[in-house]
Amino acid sequence: PAPAALVTSAIGFTDADLVSRFGLSERQAAVARMMAEGWNNPEIAEALGISRFTARNHATQVLARLGIANRGRLAATLRAAWDREKASN
Repeated sequence: PAPAALVTSAIGFTDADLVSRFGLSERQAAVARMMAEGWNNPEIAEALGISRFTARNHATQVLARLGIANRGRLAATLRAAWDREKASN
């Protein structure tokens, strides 16, 4: 399988896209993608091999860095950004 950083997600962006376009760390990008796809913190923690506490911290940091209030708004914001990017190409 392709590395997660190169796999286009349901929100359109790859993890690498999230790093370059939104200034997230690689781990934050993975967490942001998972959050936008509807994963909860325990699922993120298990998938990434980190504690639930660490997953929660990453989730909080992602929302704060992007200035977004919640997971639903994160998903909507990333999908809208993807749609704008597709429309401009």
